[in-house]
Amino acid sequence: MGKRIGRWGLVNYADHPTNKGYVVFNFNSKEEADLMEQALIKKNIWFEQDEELHEDEKIYLFGVKQRDFSKAQDCNFTTSAKTRKNIIPNAFLRYGLLLFVFIIITMAIIGYIKSD
Repeated sequence: MGKRIGRWGLVNYADHPTNKGYVVFNFNSKEEADLMEQALIKKNIWFEQDEELHEDEKIYLFGVKQRDFSKAQDCNFTTSAKTRKNIIPNAFLRYGLLLFVFIIITMAIIGYIKSD
């Protein structure tokens, strides 16, 4: 995903700074930009594309009309899903954490049932 640019830095899109009729999506890699472009073309959404240097890093920008925002956001989610990385990259630790949480919840339920 692109740099987080929303109001609180949680999303990779924002209203266009000068034209409120547009929303701008940004991505950090060419791979993400290519996937977004393909998704927008597939859904027949009109867009403008640009590249920009931001803090010595190239970012890829897509301007989409506000009326197409929900369809473009679906494309953004699809792009994010295809390029995201796991929060915990090690599978052993990831599934170990899930098992640990499951055991704690099971113990809490058993403790609640036994306390009655």
